[in-house]
Amino acid sequence: MLDAHGFTNGTRGVTEWNQWVQSKKEQLAKVMRRYGFEWEHLGTHEQYLNVIAYKKQERSKEFAAVEETVDRENGGVQHDSETDQQPG
Repeated sequence: MLDAHGFTNGTRGVTEWNQWVQSKKEQLAKVMRRYGFEWEHLGTHEQYLNVIAYKKQERSKEFAAVEETVDRENGGVQHDSETDQQPG
């Protein structure tokens, strides 16, 4: 299907799909430059995560944000859960 649009069978690493994606990225970069935007290539690629791993990652971020908020509200004072419990 993509070969009809000029994306020919390539090597194992340069498939028709990869050629098409690269072409779309180049076209997008041209449009961005026309409107004064620059595409910042960070050279990073995030690994695909399954749903469970993604949810775990997001929960970790949420937990870290909540911890930071609590620490800020407590003035940076950390409490030990055993000493915070009142007798009785």
